Amino acid sequence: NTLKKDRDYTVKYASGRKMPGRYIITVIFKGNYSGTKELDFVITPKTPTLKVSSAKGKVTLSWTEVTGVTGYQIYYSADGKNYKKLTSLSKEKYTKTLKSGKKYYFKVRGYVKPKEGSTVFGSYSSVKSIKVK
Repeated sequence: NTLKKDRDYTVKYASGRKMPGRYIITVIFKGNYSGTKELDFVITPKTPTLKVSSAKGKVTLSWTEVTGVTGYQIYYSADGKNYKKLTSLSKEKYTKTLKSGKKYYFKVRGYVKPKEGSTVFGSYSSVKSIKVK
């Protein structure tokens, strides 16, 4: 049978569900049906846009702010394949001293740490490379 909303069931939505994070929807059956069913869903953070610049042995990374995130994770690679997490931080800018004359690859992603449950990660930005001056 096809159930009809408001006749056979109602839906209770979690508050704040427009921001990135984990949420629960509760379906409450009524009429000829009984019981409840909880369903969880995830809203992932948007993808930041990364910008990279270099000056005198330093690389400066900046990216667009993503609303609702707890922080950002920055990854780097010397070969463009094997990425390592450089740091996690809450601001949209980071400067790192690296070896001059060498090329590095970077990507960043936002994340949300909900009060309950595991961390929700957004997609990685597109990879940006730069040769350190």
